Parts: sequence; C-alpha cells; structure tokens
Amino acid sequence: MNSLSGPLPSDFGAPYLTVLSLSSNYITGYVPRSICELQNLIFLDLSQNRFAGEFPRCSSMPNLAFLHLSNNSFSGSFPPLLQNCANLFSLDLAMNEFDGALPVWIGDLVNLRFLQLNHKMFYGHIPANITSLVLLQLFSLASNNISGSIPS
Repeated sequence: MNSLSGPLPSDFGAPYLTVLSLSSNYITGYVPRSICELQNLIFLDLSQNRFAGEFPRCSSMPNLAFLHLSNNSFSGSFPPLLQNCANLFSLDLAMNEFDGALPVWIGDLVNLRFLQLNHKMFYGHIPANITSLVLLQLFSLASNNISGSIPS
C-alpha cells in the first residue's frame, strides 16, 4: 500500500491521460475541477482515500468507463456527470456520504456491469427503468434508505 498524502494538485496538466488510479492512499481534500478537463479519461479510481465534498460537476467525460470513488467522504447528490457517460461499465460509490434520490436516468447507463451504491444515504425508490440494465452483473444498494418495491 502506498502512503501518498495531502491534496491533489489543482491542475493535472495531462490532457491525454486515460487511466488515473490513486486508490488506497491518504489523499485529502477535494477533487479539483481540473479533473473535468481529462476528456480522454477511461479509468478513474480514487477509492480508499480521504476525499471530501462534492465530486466536481463536469459537463461530460465521454470516455469514462470505470469510476470508483468508494471509501471516502464524498457528499452531495448522485454525480450528474454520469448522465452523459454512455460507456460507463463499472460504478462504485459505496461507503461515502452521497444522499438524495437515485436519478431516473440511471437506467440509461445500459453498458453498466457493476453498480455498487451501498452504505450511503440514498432514499426514495428504485427507478423503474433500472430494468434496462440487462448487462448488470453486480448491483448493491445495501444499507441505504430505499423503500418501495423492486421493479420488474
């Protein structure tokens, strides 16, 4: 295990970066808005750090296929940038402080195979179009405040 610590730099300066994996460190603070400029990013793993606050509100990251943010202290609503991530394959937001309802557009992420949303403060119901995720292999909503019926 590494022991990188402190905040991320405010400017990544690597516009062609496709993989950024900084998991299992002691990185603190907020994820800088400059992460939104990494338009070629395919794999982003910031899990198991000490990040806090909202994930930046990027307009899009069109190539993003893997987003792993688990085991941090991210807060706010479901990251809206994901609505435009048609290639998203794996999403892990577990063990954070995200809250709010699951977005109705989650069923539009038809390439999702892995969706981990456990141990958060999501509430409301499971959107009906979640059944559109026919390629899904792992789906975890454990330890949330979800109610209602499971869509069929």
